[in-house]
Amino acid sequence: MNPATEPAVEFKTYEDLAQRLEYAVLRPEFTDEEVADGIQRGQSAGVACVTVRPSDLDFAVRMLAGSPILPASTAGYPEGGQTTGVKLYEARDLIRRGAKEIETVPNLGKLLSRQFQHVETELLQMGRSCLEAGVLLKVIVDHERLTEDLKVIAMKICKRCEVTFVSLAAADLPLGKRILKDVCRMKVSSGVATVDEALAACAAGADRLHVADPIALLAEWRARLEAQQAAGNGEPPPTN
Repeated sequence: MNPATEPAVEFKTYEDLAQRLEYAVLRPEFTDEEVADGIQRGQSAGVACVTVRPSDLDFAVRMLAGSPILPASTAGYPEGGQTTGVKLYEARDLIRRGAKEIETVPNLGKLLSRQFQHVETELLQMGRSCLEAGVLLKVIVDHERLTEDLKVIAMKICKRCEVTFVSLAAADLPLGKRILKDVCRMKVSSGVATVDEALAACAAGADRLHVADPIALLAEWRARLEAQQAAGNGEPPPTN
């Protein structure tokens, strides 16, 4: 990814970058206290959404009530091997409990077996449920066994299924931009740890970024903004 070859993306305030970030509190061993701490970290940073395990969604909805930060959760996670009925029930239950965003995974086994109709039927039904409820559906198309042609097919399915975000590896953003053509927005699924990486991903077309430590990244961003303000040149911070 070379930001010099992409259109400039202007980021001039703390919120410009913070509201592109997502924070996940999904590790299976997290205690209630650790989940609460994770949600608080997301609140402190001012990210776009905090994603929690389905069993923690009620708690997250209560903690984030009155906040602009959206409660999010997962259905069919992490490898999409559940039956379609189970995924649909999971998604509808999360919607009922107050999720504003749901992240799912296409059935990787079916995708690798080239059973594309199965994958599309499943995502179409989930997409309709989310659309009717005003909930954003995010689909992860990032797995080491997916070849480029399978990623392209999966993205084309997402376009037809009213998916809001397609979650990709940073290296796949140029491919996603070519295939999705502004029908679906793009999210970077991992690998963003610094301000330069975040700005480069946004310049390449990402609207959301999953980050492991939003507080550290945004502290770096705030320091850069303060340095730019102190310099008094009125220009946005450099990206490299």
